[in-house]
Amino acid sequence: MGQDVTLEPGRRGQFDLTADGELISTRGGNWLTRPFGAGYPDEEELIARLRELLDP
Repeated sequence: MGQDVTLEPGRRGQFDLTADGELISTRGGNWLTRPFGAGYPDEEELIARLRELLDP
């Protein structure tokens, strides 16, 4: 996509994706399912949302 990316440390298990200061996605799940990798957003949905923001 050719965009600059910044990684920032967060809490353990935290996954937030922001674009131009807008929260695009955050990790779901709960305390029981997160240790098993649950709650991560769908990659295709994330890419589609980012493309919408980059090319309105």
